[in-house]
Amino acid sequence: MSGKPLFSIVLIARNEAKRIRMFLKHLEPFLKMGGELIVVDSNSSDDTQTICRAHGALVCEVKETYRIVLKRQDLVRLSKLIGKKVTQRLKKEKLAYATQVVFDFSGAHNYGSAAASSDYVLHLDCGDLVTALDVEAINARLTPGCLVSMTHYLNQNGDKHIVRRFFDRRHWQYHHRCHEFVDLVPKADPRQTSRIHIPEHILKVVYRREARAKPRPYIPSLFLDWEEDMLYFRSWYYLAREFFYLQEFSTCINLLEKALKKCTKAWTTEQSSALVFIGKSWIGLKQLDKANASFVRSLKYDASRRENWVELAYVAQVQGNFMLAKTYSYAALSLPHATTLFEPFCNYQDVPHKIIYNACINLSATKSVTCPFMREGFRHLTAALQAVPTSEAHQDCQKTYFSEFSTAPAATDGIDV
Repeated sequence: MSGKPLFSIVLIARNEAKRIRMFLKHLEPFLKMGGELIVVDSNSSDDTQTICRAHGALVCEVKETYRIVLKRQDLVRLSKLIGKKVTQRLKKEKLAYATQVVFDFSGAHNYGSAAASSDYVLHLDCGDLVTALDVEAINARLTPGCLVSMTHYLNQNGDKHIVRRFFDRRHWQYHHRCHEFVDLVPKADPRQTSRIHIPEHILKVVYRREARAKPRPYIPSLFLDWEEDMLYFRSWYYLAREFFYLQEFSTCINLLEKALKKCTKAWTTEQSSALVFIGKSWIGLKQLDKANASFVRSLKYDASRRENWVELAYVAQVQGNFMLAKTYSYAALSLPHATTLFEPFCNYQDVPHKIIYNACINLSATKSVTCPFMREGFRHLTAALQAVPTSEAHQDCQKTYFSEFSTAPAATDGIDV
């Protein structure tokens, strides 16, 4: 790498002494080249600030500036939206209650952007590891008004999606307190902006998950964001999704169905994902026909992601319609890895294959390779192993579904894996 970076890196931190060392180790080449690292510290009580300064970072102490206390009237309004029963559960589990402190992530991010000496800023998380950083190639791609997309890995096993955290601060900024995202600054002219993508051999970021998951007290922040922008579909989507994770399925369904009817500012892929969450909520409520109808509706918005098809295949399998389950799984396998919106990597690894194998076995009169359906399943497995011979997932499928077959028939062409 050569040439000083034309961009700054911004990081928000609070008591991150344990993780920050690994983050900084991966940034050593960037820092040695004169790269600027801005650390927005919100009142750390450990050695976070000392460690960052020792590595040459500019630490901005914002103390409690971006910490907001939830008021009683806020909780009353939230209760009217979701009902007393769900509100009582949130209070009991300390996920939403009066005097709760919530953090304004966008405010802190935008503070860091403003503190940078460069107009181009890349925002990272303390759990991120920068495993590829070609400064010269990045410098060459930056243009006034740009919003940069990049591939972000959520762990080492291949989960990835496209994120937009790298931008020209004169045209772009963060919005929403929680599950923040980048959008135009107020009164910005979209005609003066551009969108570019940086491939992962130039910039690659891998998020290192913590061993113990943090609690998810996001509901209050998401509710406040929702109140401020009810016409924006994402406000509803993030709030409802959080209720899905809490297994409050009816609340999730109600919020997302209202959003699909009311919101004018919407992204079709996100609307499709919303219907997937509605369908999975119906599965949680053991109403498979309604789940199936929701997954079918999701395809009308976006049929390019595997998740929709895999969920349809799952419902068909549970209902005993193995031919349909097989058909949906093949449809999923025909699609390339979509990274526009995160979905589980297992949809691109083993789940569709397992549904096909299970369907073939259930459709077979005997577990013999001469049986057409068993032969179909075994041919599919053979092709999958030939395509990815080191795949542990496919090897496990061989042991689970076809352990009695030692000699594989010739693989058919055109099987997607």
